[in-house]
Amino acid sequence: MMDYRKFSSVLNAHLFEGDKKNLLIRLAQDPSRFIGLFRSSKPKTKVIQYLLQSREIRFGDAMEETICSLLQDLGFQTLPLSLQGKNGRLSLDLHFQDAKKEYVVEMKVRDDHDSTKKKGQADNFEEKVLTLSEKCKKELIGIVFFLDPSMNKNARYYQSRMDDLGKRVKAKLHLCYGPEFFELIGHPKIWDQLIEWLKQWQNGLPDFPEVNFDLTPNHSLEDIKSIDLKVFTLLFGNTELWERGIIFALFPQGTTLRLLLDYLKGQATSPYINLARLLEDKVAVYYPRQK
Repeated sequence: MMDYRKFSSVLNAHLFEGDKKNLLIRLAQDPSRFIGLFRSSKPKTKVIQYLLQSREIRFGDAMEETICSLLQDLGFQTLPLSLQGKNGRLSLDLHFQDAKKEYVVEMKVRDDHDSTKKKGQADNFEEKVLTLSEKCKKELIGIVFFLDPSMNKNARYYQSRMDDLGKRVKAKLHLCYGPEFFELIGHPKIWDQLIEWLKQWQNGLPDFPEVNFDLTPNHSLEDIKSIDLKVFTLLFGNTELWERGIIFALFPQGTTLRLLLDYLKGQATSPYINLARLLEDKVAVYYPRQK
């Protein structure tokens, strides 16, 4: 059963686990996102901005998993989230059923999209409903669900698209914000519980993400040592990342880098040895007092 402990573990897993590894991979593969003179922020600030934005995106995935678990607790049967459409595979956000009805839900955190994104979302929802309506043997309920009830920027647009779709397909379509979704499925009290858990979880969050890998070097090493060697080579071989201070922002004392260097030297194959040489040269130049 979903309780606060499980709720917080789902959110923390989605938002924080793998943060360090994913950040380094993104740095290696897309360094221009973080460096360059035509930016209004310093390297550390840019890293923090990236982490905050990344977590906002992953928050939606975490809430989808949370609500899916809640639906199972309420007795709904969850259904496959992958569907073959006319133009390829379709990925569903929520898909479940009870004895009489089948539900397909397009879920997003906020209704704040621009014209291009809102059209794309409406098109995706329409394709999913049309595809399922041909296969569904129960009453089909299609829902566009925005978790945040305070933002309904495009409500008229979505409702207009759903009214048009409703004339062409045998399904009941609904636009829901916040508690309206749980009212629709017959469990309005779930919303209040969800809000209580969110407030409790947010109260425990730091104001900003911690980007200093050297605060817990041993844990940081465990988090990052499985990164592909090609990624590490791109990362450590990019002189601009060092000169612009991105690497130093993440490893201010160089402790984690030295642990990684020891780890690489302990692997008896040429790729590890070559990477160790590259990292050792960089550490010698940029952390001269850490010898």
